[in-house]
Amino acid sequence: MNKDGQNVIICKNCGSNKVNFTGSLSLILLFLGIFLVCIGIWIPIFGWFVMIPVGVISMISSLPAMLYKKKNFRCTSCKHSFKISNIEYKEYKQAIK
Repeated sequence: MNKDGQNVIICKNCGSNKVNFTGSLSLILLFLGIFLVCIGIWIPIFGWFVMIPVGVISMISSLPAMLYKKKNFRCTSCKHSFKISNIEYKEYKQAIK
């Protein structure tokens, strides 16, 4: 068995294949929205009229962000952040299984 790692996604800066998926914009917006709504329920006035609406808007805006066709990665060798397409991401997921 070859222990070289995956060869689908290569860092554009240093050429290393040691990369990590750092998440996508839609997940960040969704978790931020859920957090704001959950906290806003318990804070009178400011939470009800500011945090909850901002949380709902954040959750709604995560839906179109799910259609965004780029995924964020970061190289563990040189700390360079870069984006790849959904097609490359699916190949990456198949390679690391």
